[in-house]
Amino acid sequence: MTGNSEFFPAESSDNTELLISTGATCEITRFRKWDKWFLRKRLREELRSNPFYVAALEKEFDLGIHCDHPGLVRYFDKGHDEKGPYLVEEYIDGESLSSYLEQNAPLSRKETVRIFNELASVVSYLHSQGIIHCDLKPDNILLTRQGNRIKLIDLGFSCQYSYSGIWGGSTQWTAPELKTEPNTATFQADIYSLGRILEALNGKQNRKIVSKATATSLKERYKTPEEMIRALQPQRWWRQLLVIAGVILLSLPGWFVKNTHPTTASEVATPKDTITVQGLFQNSLDEAISAAFEPLYSSYDSLSAGNIANVMNIAQECLGNAMTQSSQMAEDWGSKYPEYQKDFSQLIMPTINHHYGQYMFDLSLFSLNH
Repeated sequence: MTGNSEFFPAESSDNTELLISTGATCEITRFRKWDKWFLRKRLREELRSNPFYVAALEKEFDLGIHCDHPGLVRYFDKGHDEKGPYLVEEYIDGESLSSYLEQNAPLSRKETVRIFNELASVVSYLHSQGIIHCDLKPDNILLTRQGNRIKLIDLGFSCQYSYSGIWGGSTQWTAPELKTEPNTATFQADIYSLGRILEALNGKQNRKIVSKATATSLKERYKTPEEMIRALQPQRWWRQLLVIAGVILLSLPGWFVKNTHPTTASEVATPKDTITVQGLFQNSLDEAISAAFEPLYSSYDSLSAGNIANVMNIAQECLGNAMTQSSQMAEDWGSKYPEYQKDFSQLIMPTINHHYGQYMFDLSLFSLNH
């Protein structure tokens, strides 16, 4: 990194540079040229003569200048003056994700998915260029003031095929293997960080994905950002839920169809006190079946995690319990009112069908809103 910058000489900006931030290794100033704002990134004074950090700064430019993604900060130039080497970058008008989360976390599912997908897309692009970011964290992610879009910054600790990994990230966000063996960094180091960031966005709704992304074992961890994107996408499993629910109902024993036919005129022509007895039985039946299906509501966490199989297992178990309890009720009431035994039996399946359908509908509405 020798010679002054031809396009962005430090002494020729339109007005005085303003220091806007100071990090562990660098300081950032803002200046205006050609009616646009730019950033100048320098090493801190005590590090400007350190060949290790000078090489890292040049490496950042070499990686960044060849990248082109709307979600990644753009690099324009590099130079050297009396204060040492510097980089010229795009100025992004916005706030850091860490600042945004302080005010808004946990985010809604919709916003979580949008922000994470944008970020994962940038990371996927870097990986396609052979670049591991190695320092993904909310402080290095900006949300633009206009459009509220993601901009990933700071390739200072990034590594590529031709560079050795150097761990300099933050403990909370950095993959454990980077702390012990930074020279063996893999793309999955960024996957770990993506998992921690997803946890910060709204970890409660995405525990299963976070757990897999941050697994200590690389074999258990997601391999690519695309895998995480797919895992996070609404799978429209509420449709699958309704289909499976319908299949369960249609696969009930043959007497389901037989015993749910419209009541005939002769069956309606019963003594007046039949209405009273049937009404009492119907009320008791409703309470029993409602209680039998109550565990379905406790399966909301499984729905949030996308575990359809678990939900349907619960649904089948509730359905079995409802049928068993209803049959027992019909038998008990029939022994007391034998003349109405047939009426009791005919009330069972329509009532179960009603409650089961209502619970499935409620669960579907829940899935649409989450």
